[in-house]
Amino acid sequence: MVEAELGVLQAEQLLEDAADTAKLELAVSQAALGVAQAERNLAAARTDLDELLNWTPDEIEVETARVNLADAETNYQNTLAKASMVDTQAIQNRISLEDAIQNL
Repeated sequence: MVEAELGVLQAEQLLEDAADTAKLELAVSQAALGVAQAERNLAAARTDLDELLNWTPDEIEVETARVNLADAETNYQNTLAKASMVDTQAIQNRISLEDAIQNL
């Protein structure tokens, strides 16, 4: 009977060991996956850094931006001039209106 109990205890221990081994294997697999993901992230970060450090402007885009800026500045100045003309005309109209009212 003692041998049977000893056999049962040994079998239980083997089952526990097998469960522990499976848990450890799962943990190792998960850690390996984490390492692989970290390595991919590191490679992507290195690529991004390299692109930033070795960046050069696209001369065509820069020139296009300069032309657009000059055009916008010209339009702004034209708008200011037109606004000034409208203000001047409004003042002249106001003076004419006041003169007309006084001559009534």
